[in-house]
Amino acid sequence: MINKKPDYKITGTINTKSGKIDNVICSFFLPKRLTDPIEINFDNLTTQQSNQISHSFEFSIYCEIRDHSGKIRQTITADKVYIKDQSSTYWGFGTENYLAAEPTDLKIINFLNGDEPKNEESHGNFWLTPCNLLNPAKILERSYTGEVKIRMVRNLEFQLTSDLQLSFNKRYRYISNKDDTISFSELVAEFDIPSMKFNIDLFLNNLDEFLAITSFAARTRCICLGWENEDGHTYTKVYRRGISIPEKMKDNENNLINLRDFEEFINHSYKIFLDLDPKTLVLEALYRAVPFMDQTIDSSFFTIFSGIEALVLFHRKNQHREFILDDMDEWKAFRKDLEAFIKSHNLFSADSDKRRYTYEKIPELNRVSFGTAFKEFTEFYNIYLQDLWPLTDQKEGISLSEIRNRIIHGDTFSRKERRALVSAKEHLEWIFERSILGILGWSINKSYVSPQKLGIMTMYRDWKEDRKEFKTS
Repeated sequence: MINKKPDYKITGTINTKSGKIDNVICSFFLPKRLTDPIEINFDNLTTQQSNQISHSFEFSIYCEIRDHSGKIRQTITADKVYIKDQSSTYWGFGTENYLAAEPTDLKIINFLNGDEPKNEESHGNFWLTPCNLLNPAKILERSYTGEVKIRMVRNLEFQLTSDLQLSFNKRYRYISNKDDTISFSELVAEFDIPSMKFNIDLFLNNLDEFLAITSFAARTRCICLGWENEDGHTYTKVYRRGISIPEKMKDNENNLINLRDFEEFINHSYKIFLDLDPKTLVLEALYRAVPFMDQTIDSSFFTIFSGIEALVLFHRKNQHREFILDDMDEWKAFRKDLEAFIKSHNLFSADSDKRRYTYEKIPELNRVSFGTAFKEFTEFYNIYLQDLWPLTDQKEGISLSEIRNRIIHGDTFSRKERRALVSAKEHLEWIFERSILGILGWSINKSYVSPQKLGIMTMYRDWKEDRKEFKTS
C-alpha cells in the first residue's frame, strides 16, 4: 500500500465482464518521474465488489467531476486496468477490503472553457526516456549582476509527418521532500499543430518507428511514455504503460552513429524506412538490436541472430526467395512423388519410423537455404562483412551460425570456448548492425562499426585466434 497523499481521490465506476460497480472511491497516484509506476487504490469495497473485480483478468474505470451547474469539468479514464495487490482485513464491525491496480492507458482530461470552440492550434509534447542523440545543447550564461540565462545552441527538429513537426527539448522538474528538493530534467518532443489535424494514433505509430531508428543509432532504447496536449478547450494527459520500460535509463555514450552525423542519418534513414515493405520485419530487427534489458551471452546470441533472420526474411519476401517452388500445386505434386519414392526405397520400405522422420524433413527442401539467402541479402545491399567472423561459412573454422546451433541444442562449452564466445557475440552484433545500416542505405564508414573504428578493438583484430578455440565436429 502506498503511504502518501493521492493526486486525485474521486468517485468512479468500474466495468468488468461480469458487470458494473458504481460509486467506488478511487485514489490515483501519478508518477513523480515519467518512469515511475502509476497506481489506483480502492479501499472501500464490499466483499462482493472485491470478489467481482478479482475474478476479472482486466477491467476499465471511469471517473468524472462536475461543477455546480452539472457540466463535466474533468474525466479520468483507463480502458485496461490490472490488479496489482489485494487484501482483506477482518474487524469486529465487518470486513475491510483493499485493492491496488495498475492502468496501462490512464487518460486525464480537463475541460477548460466549457462548450467554447477549440483553438485553431494544439500545443503539447510527447514524454520520452533519455537519449543523448535527441538532447538539446544549452549553455548557462551568468551575468555580473547575478542574472542567469540559458542559451540554446543545438535543438533538433524533425518533420515526423506532413502535419507534425517535433522539437526536442528538456523539461525541468523537481520533487520536494521533507529535508530537500530534488531537481531533474526529462526529454520531451514538443509540437504545435492545427487542432483539426491532431491524429494521436497516427502520430504515436510514426513516433514509435522514429524512436526505434533513433534507439538503434544510440544503442540505447528510447520510448514514448505518454503525452499531453492543450487546445484551448481541453488539457489532456495520457500515460502509456502497456509497453516495457528500459532497465537502463541513462544517456548512452556508446553510440552507433556520431552525434554530429545523427541529424543527417535520421532524416535519410526515416525516409527510406517509410518506403520499406513489409516494414514490420525491419522494425522487429530494430527492436532486437536494442533490447530492453541486459541479457546473458547465450540469450543475446539468440536475440541478435533472430534479428538477422528477420532481415533476411524481409529480403526473401521482396525478392521472392522464400521457396524453390513458389507454385504450391507443383510443390504438392513433387512432395507426393518424393514420399512415394521414399516409401518404395529399400532403406525405408520396411521401417515406418524412418519414413516418418524423413517425411517430417521434406518441407525444408522447398526453402532456399539460410546461407544462400544471407549471401544474396548481403550482395543485394552491398554489406561489407569480409573483415568479420563469418556467419555461415565454415571453410576455415566454425561459423557464428554453428555456434548458435550448439547453444540451441544445449551443447556445453569449455572454458576457452566460453571466453571466445564473447568475441563471437560481438562479431554477430557488428554483422547485425551493418546489415540494418545496409537496408537503411547508410554507409558503415559513417558509423562506429566501420573497419577503421573497430580496428582499435582486440576482439576485432584477433577473431581468427578466438575461432580456433572452438572444437569442430
